[in-house]
Amino acid sequence: MSSPQPPRLFVRFFEWYAREELKEYILGDLEEAYDDNVRDYGRFFANRQFIWTVIRFFRPSIIKPLNPQQQMNYIGMPSHYFKSGSRNLLKHKTSSLFNILGLTIGIASCLVILQYVAFESSYDQFHSRKHDIYRVDKEDFRDSVLINRYQGSGYAMGPTILEELPGVEAMVRTHGFDDASVVTYRDNVSGKTRQFIEDEEKLHFVDQQFFDFFDYKVLRGDRNALLVEPNSIVITEAMWQKYMPDVKEPIGALLEVSGGRIPGTFQVSGVIETLPENTLFSFGFLMPMIDLLQAEQYTEDDGWGWTNFTTYILASPEASVQVMGEQARNMLMDRREDELDIHSYVALTPLNDLHLKDPTAKGMVTAETLSLFTTIAVFIIFIAWLNYINLTTAQTLRRAREVGVRKAIGATRGQLILQFLAEAALVNFVALLLGVALAVIAMPVLAQVIEKSFEFGFAIQSQHWLLFLVGFLVGTLLSGLYPALVLSRIGLSAATRGTSVAVRKKFGLRQVLVTAQLMIGLVLISATYSVHRQLQFMLSQDLGLEVEQVLSITSPMVYEDRDKMDQTMRVFQDKLKSLAAVSHVSFSDAIPGGSYNWTTNMYREGDEAEERKGVRMMFVDDQFMETYQMELLAGRFHSKELTSEEHWVVVNETLVKEFGLGTVEEAIGKRVKSGGNTAFPIIGVLKDYHWKGLQVEKTPMLLYFNESGAVISVRLSGADIPATLTTIEEEYRALFPDNPFKYDFMDDFFARQYRSDRRFGQIFTAFSLIAILVACLGLFGLASFTLYQRTKEISIRKVLGARLMSLLMLLYRDYLTLIGLAAVLVLPLIYFALHRWLEDFAYRIDLSVDLFLLPILLLVFITLMTISYQSLRAARTNPATTLRKE
Repeated sequence: MSSPQPPRLFVRFFEWYAREELKEYILGDLEEAYDDNVRDYGRFFANRQFIWTVIRFFRPSIIKPLNPQQQMNYIGMPSHYFKSGSRNLLKHKTSSLFNILGLTIGIASCLVILQYVAFESSYDQFHSRKHDIYRVDKEDFRDSVLINRYQGSGYAMGPTILEELPGVEAMVRTHGFDDASVVTYRDNVSGKTRQFIEDEEKLHFVDQQFFDFFDYKVLRGDRNALLVEPNSIVITEAMWQKYMPDVKEPIGALLEVSGGRIPGTFQVSGVIETLPENTLFSFGFLMPMIDLLQAEQYTEDDGWGWTNFTTYILASPEASVQVMGEQARNMLMDRREDELDIHSYVALTPLNDLHLKDPTAKGMVTAETLSLFTTIAVFIIFIAWLNYINLTTAQTLRRAREVGVRKAIGATRGQLILQFLAEAALVNFVALLLGVALAVIAMPVLAQVIEKSFEFGFAIQSQHWLLFLVGFLVGTLLSGLYPALVLSRIGLSAATRGTSVAVRKKFGLRQVLVTAQLMIGLVLISATYSVHRQLQFMLSQDLGLEVEQVLSITSPMVYEDRDKMDQTMRVFQDKLKSLAAVSHVSFSDAIPGGSYNWTTNMYREGDEAEERKGVRMMFVDDQFMETYQMELLAGRFHSKELTSEEHWVVVNETLVKEFGLGTVEEAIGKRVKSGGNTAFPIIGVLKDYHWKGLQVEKTPMLLYFNESGAVISVRLSGADIPATLTTIEEEYRALFPDNPFKYDFMDDFFARQYRSDRRFGQIFTAFSLIAILVACLGLFGLASFTLYQRTKEISIRKVLGARLMSLLMLLYRDYLTLIGLAAVLVLPLIYFALHRWLEDFAYRIDLSVDLFLLPILLLVFITLMTISYQSLRAARTNPATTLRKE
C-alpha cells in the first residue's frame, strides 16, 4: 500500500510561486513534515497543516520574480521614462508639434471658456445674504394662461409684504430716473465745473435698507446713516474720480441734478467702492426714496397704481420660500379690482436667478447659453485628446522597431505601457503650461468682445479648476492609454521587421472617433452659420422707418425758466433748418430703438372695457414722420396748425388690426379709449414700423402730439457730416451754455439692441472655429495613419496604371463616407436645436435647405483641404521606393 501524498493542487501551487533555489529544499521539508503528521495525527490534520503552511510561505522572500531574467531598478525608471519620452518628442518634431499644438489650443480654449462661464455665473455671488434675497414680480393671467411677467410693483408692495408676510425680515425698493439727467459739480475753491450727462440707469432712488441687502463696500461715510436724510446722495468711487478727481474728502460736496424726475441739489453722504463687473446693478448715484415719494403722482396715489418700482425682500433663512410665495400670490387681487379679464398675482424670483434665469427678460446670456459654451469647451478638449490618440497611433510603424528592441532586451508589456503613458503625461504637461500662458494672453481679447473688464484669474470659481485638473489627469490617462496598448501589443517578430500587427478595418475605433469629431464639427459649423444668417436677417430688414443719416441730440436739461427754454429750442430748430446739410428737425420724448413714453391698455370706443389691449404711446412733434421717413397709409399726420383739445393720435397698422377698426381708411375718425372718459380720435394710420429690434414683435402703437421733447432728431442730407456736426455743436453750446452736448447717430443707436446678439455670435464663432481647427489636426492624424497602412496598396495600383485622380478619389472616399455618416446622425439634432433657438426671435429666418447643405459642403471642403497635402504626397510617391523592401 502506497504512503499518503500531500494535496496535489497545493503542491503545484507552491511549485508555481516558489523561487527555484528554494523550491526543492522547502518542498522536501514540507513532505517530511506531512508524513510525520499523518503518522501522529491522521491524514485530515496533515492535509490541513500542509495547506496552511503553503499559504504562509506565499510572501515576497519566497515568491520568484515576475521577470527572472533581470532585476529592474524601479527607483530610476520614472527618470528613464521621461528622458526617453523627451528624446522621442525631439526626434519626431512634426508629430510632436501637432500633438502639443492641438493640446495647447484645446487646453487654452477650455480654460478661457470656463473662465467666461465662471464669470457669468458669479453675478452677485459676493452678497452674504444672496440666498435669502428675492425680487417681487407681477404675473398677468388671462383665462388661466400666463400672458406677461414683469418686475414692476407699486410703492406700497414692499411695506405690505413686510407687514403681512411671515418670514420676511426686510424690504427695499429701487426706482430708476427713467430719463437721462445732467449732473454738475462746481468746485468753489478752483472755480472749475465738471458736468456730464448720465444715462437713466446711473441714477437710482432706493430705500435706506439698500445696504442691508447688498454688500457693496462703503469707502466714505457711515453705512448705517446712508440715504436717511432727504437730498443726500451716495456715489461710487468711479463717480468721485469722474466729478471730483482733486477732492480728497468728497463727503459734504454738492451735486446738482438737472432733468429726470426729481431735479435739485444733493449733498454727498457716502462713497462706495466702484461696482464690480459681475453685478446686476450699474448705478453711479443713489438717492433716498423719501425724495421720490414726495412727487405729486405718488402723494395722490394709493401705492398700487404706479407699478414702476422694483421691490426686493429679505427672507429669514428658516422661512419656506414656497409657502411665502403662496401667501403673497393674491396680494394684488385682494387690493385691486381690475376691470379687465386679466388677473394679476405676485411671484418671487431669487436673486441668484436674475442674471441667467430672469423670467421677465430675454437675454442672450442665459443658463442654457453657458451650458452650450461648457459643452463646446468639453468638445474642444475631447477633440484635442482624440487628436493625440490619432497622431500617436499613426506613429506605430515608425516606433515598431523601438518596441521590438525593448522587448528583445526584456521589457515587459507593463513597462512599455508605463513608457508611453509617461510620454503622454509629458506632452500634456508641456501643453498645459503653454495652454495657461495662451489663455492669459487671450483673456483680454475676450473681455473686449463681451465689454467686461475681467482678467484670467486662478481664484475665480475654484470648483472649475478642480473639475479641469481632474479632467486633465483623466484625459492624460485616456489619451496615453490607448496608444500605449496598441504599441505595446506589437509582436517581437513583427516589431523587429518594422511592421505593425494592426489590421485595417472597414470601421474600427479610430473611424468612430473621427466620425464623432466630424459630427461635432458639423454641429458647430451649422450653428455658426445659422447665428450669422439670423443676425444679418435682423440687420437687413426694412424697419418701416429710416434711421440712416439721422442725428439724435439730447435736449437741454439745465435751465431756470421752462417757457424761455422752449422759445430758445425753437430758435435752435430754426438755425438747424437753415443749414444746407439739414433737411428736417424733430422734437420727441422717445426715439426708435429706445423705450416707450407710455404703456397702457386701451379698447375701441363702443366696446366693453374687458376688450382692452396693450398699447405703446410716444410723444412726437409734427416733423417726426418726415424726419424718420415713415409712410402714411391713410389720413394725415400731426400739424401745429391743426392742433385740438381732442387728443388726436396717429396709429400704426397693427393697432388697426388688433382693435378691429376695418381698413386703414375706415379707421380714420374712430376713437380708442383708455381709463376714464378720455378718448383718442385717430387722424392717421402709418405703415407698420419696427420701433424696437426684430427680437420684439410689432405691437399696437400710438403717436401723440407734443411740441417739445427730450430728444432732438436731425436728418442730415449733406455729405460733409463732420463739418455739419461741428456747426451743430457750436450752435448748441452758444444757445445752451450750461448744458453738455451729447449726440448719437441713430443707426448706431438702433443697432445697439443687437449688441448682445452680436456678442453671442462673435464668441460662439470664435470658439467654434477653434474647435474646428483642433478637429482638423485630428483629421491630419487619421490621414497619416491611414496612408501608412495603404502605402503598398497605392504603390501597387500605380504600378498597374492607376492615375493620380483615381488614387486621390480612393483616398478621399473613406472621409466622404465618414462625413455622410456624421451628417445622417447629426442633422436631426441640428434641426431640433435650430428650431428651439429661433423660437426666441419674433422675426426669424426660415429653416431652409441651405442651413443644412452649406455646412456639409463646408465640412467636406475643410476635410479635403486638411488631408490633401498628405494624400497628394502619397499618390505621387515613386512605387519603387515603397516596394523595394518587398
